Amino acid sequence: MGSLGGEAVEWVNVNGVLGDSVLRPWQEYVLERALEVRADGSLRWPVVIVSTARQQGKSYLLRALALWRMHQAERFGGEPQTVLHVSNKAVQAAEVWRSAARWATERYGLGQGMRPDGQARLLSNMGQQTLTIPDGSRWLVSAASQNAGVGYSVSLAVVDEAWSIAAPVVNSAIRPTMAARVEPQLWLISTAGDSGSDLLRSYREAALRDPAGEVLLLEWSAPPEAAWDDPGTWRWASPEWDDRRERFLRTQAQTVPESAFRQEMLNAWAFAVDGWMSGSAWKGCSVVRLARPRRKDAPVVAIGTERDGTPWAVAAWRWTVRGRERVAVESMTASNLDRLWEKVNGLGPVQVLTPDTLAAHYPGDPRRLQIASAATIRKYLPAVERAIRDRVLAYRAGDEVLTTHVLSAVAVTSRSDSSLSLSDAASPGPITLARCLVWAVGEVLRPSSPRPVVVAG
Repeated sequence: MGSLGGEAVEWVNVNGVLGDSVLRPWQEYVLERALEVRADGSLRWPVVIVSTARQQGKSYLLRALALWRMHQAERFGGEPQTVLHVSNKAVQAAEVWRSAARWATERYGLGQGMRPDGQARLLSNMGQQTLTIPDGSRWLVSAASQNAGVGYSVSLAVVDEAWSIAAPVVNSAIRPTMAARVEPQLWLISTAGDSGSDLLRSYREAALRDPAGEVLLLEWSAPPEAAWDDPGTWRWASPEWDDRRERFLRTQAQTVPESAFRQEMLNAWAFAVDGWMSGSAWKGCSVVRLARPRRKDAPVVAIGTERDGTPWAVAAWRWTVRGRERVAVESMTASNLDRLWEKVNGLGPVQVLTPDTLAAHYPGDPRRLQIASAATIRKYLPAVERAIRDRVLAYRAGDEVLTTHVLSAVAVTSRSDSSLSLSDAASPGPITLARCLVWAVGEVLRPSSPRPVVVAG
């Protein structure tokens, strides 16, 4: 198997596409792999994912790739090449495009609108940018919407910061525009995503599931188990590494929340980039074995449902282990709400918290019932957060669904009183169990009840 990568690298460097700079070794490697060809000379990879930490030169790579492809009409069936550039931020896409436009202006001369061949034609108006070179090949900048690329026939589609772009933008809008082109390629260039990154996640999983398939994954990322604040970990996600990079990351590690640092600087997938709770704080509360509540430690149980009707519950109770008092929690679900009520009542709860929409269906002792709401979240959230950070809370390490809900939850500030609450709208994934956790643990920890404390020894 050969590659057009070496040819592309030489073309970019010789023609000064990056100004006074040349492609870095990692960028050369990407082009070498992404432009591999089969025995008949056709491109091997219809889809390419390039994923690194931030500030590694992905925009330079994008500019080099787009301009090289624009000048390959003769190679690809004699078709004028149409490059579609989609980004989550219009300002970022426009900046990459402007650099390419300046290069084209110097090479071909400047033309505004439809000018005679021999000049580059530029259109930059009302947020739309188009660069056309003399043979008709062009670079279009488009918003990340379900109209992206509609009406065009696209040879190369580059989706920048793909982690924040919804799957229909590519699958329903962009990919159909590539159906009739000669050897089209879709490139997803991005840092890692979160639980809401359906586009990037689906293509990445396809590459991992079938490395010999149609999706090439080129990723530099830190192992999930590695310490996030260790400089040795940082290098995994930084193909371009030097002392300046290390100094920059040291500063970032002191000022950026852990979840954001992991996603942006370690290129590690997060449940939520702006999550309410850091992954390391939550993991610190995990235990291998979780004792069931004793009769004298009857649990508080909170119940909620997903939008699709799936019922969930969290039980919380006082638990003394090795002389240390903690609050143990366990999540539960069932095939329907009636079966979940049976499980809850089987625990003999001292109190059941539920939204008012479910209260009327509670089949147990109504004296145990307490209505829980967003106001309850705002009331209990600070105490529950402290319990997690101080490792007063304990959960079973294998409770992956509870972990997903907790780490997907994003806290927002209330306009009425500046308190924090958990937001479904701001969270990239389901958070029902996180809400139940706050209700149940907050009730166990409330001041009128004996509060667990950390005992030395």
